[in-house]
Amino acid sequence: MKHNYYPSTYLSILPFLLPLTMSHPQQNLLATTTSNTKAGNPVFPGWYADPEARLFNALYWIYPTYSADYSEQTFFDAFSSPDLLTWTKHPTILNITDIPWSTNRAAWAPSVGRKLRSSANAEEEYDYFMYFSVGDGTGIGVAKSTTGKPEGPYEDVLGEPLVNGTVYGAEAIDAQIFQDDDGRN
Repeated sequence: MKHNYYPSTYLSILPFLLPLTMSHPQQNLLATTTSNTKAGNPVFPGWYADPEARLFNALYWIYPTYSADYSEQTFFDAFSSPDLLTWTKHPTILNITDIPWSTNRAAWAPSVGRKLRSSANAEEEYDYFMYFSVGDGTGIGVAKSTTGKPEGPYEDVLGEPLVNGTVYGAEAIDAQIFQDDDGRN
């Protein structure tokens, strides 16, 4: 069997081979550019799941699910860090008990994105939106930051779920915001 190998094939694997050919087994080339400071595990206290990481305004953000009994899973916290080592907790950025259409239980999997305001000045002002799941087949909700900041607080903007109940026999869960490189969501 004849195989045709093209230059693009070799070029595609070159980035993976270079580190192997350029480093000596006894030498760590990265040691001169990294510090010995390490984050702990977990990176912040509490019982959280489904983390989503974002970078807004030179700060790293984590938007997780508070992992507890469904009856206690009624809010979202956020965490911000300038360096991925020190974290600031932003408690209860959205409380689903304030949303009339929710079941007041089982909130999970938040996803936060931002959109440049059309009236934005040179400082670039954004609107921040959160998509989130609400349990018991309720669906996917959309909330907007009332302060124009990633830490919110957020409030429901639709007055009803974006995706309600089940779709083709499955509960709608874990919505994710996608933003194309041209800025469209």
